[in-house]
Parts: sequence; C-alpha cells; structure tokens
Amino acid sequence: MTLIYQDKLEEIKKRLLPEGSIKKKIYDLCDGTRSAAEIAQEIGKSIPYVNSYLSILRREGLIRKVVKGDKIVHEQII
Repeated sequence: MTLIYQDKLEEIKKRLLPEGSIKKKIYDLCDGTRSAAEIAQEIGKSIPYVNSYLSILRREGLIRKVVKGDKIVHEQII
C-alpha cells in the first residue's frame, strides 16, 4: 500500500516537516533506538520540549512509541 502512495507520502512529509526545522531534526532522530531523553540530549533541548514535538509527530502519524527491553524509543512510520 505504501509503495502505491509513496509520492503522496513524501509530499505530505515535506509539508509537515519543513527542512531545517526542529520538528524535522527530532523526526530524523526517531530511528527506533533513541528515547526522548537521548533525543533531547542530542539536540540540546529539555525532555519536556522534545516530548511536546514527539506528541505532535505521533498525532500526525509520522512516528510511534516502541518498547525495546526496558526502554521506550521512537521510530518513524513513514
């Protein structure tokens, strides 16, 4: 299904994730290995700041939370 709509999905991603924005930086770090705290440390922001963007990205359907062992990480859906 995603292969059929790949062009549309990329277009939507570009609109939701403006190049150079903090939102895009956080999205790019959602690789399925980093927690909110690790993302916050990577970009030099507070955990609540990063959590607010993670929440937005989840609501927009771009990422999801995944439990890996004893750690909650974030990974891209599209």
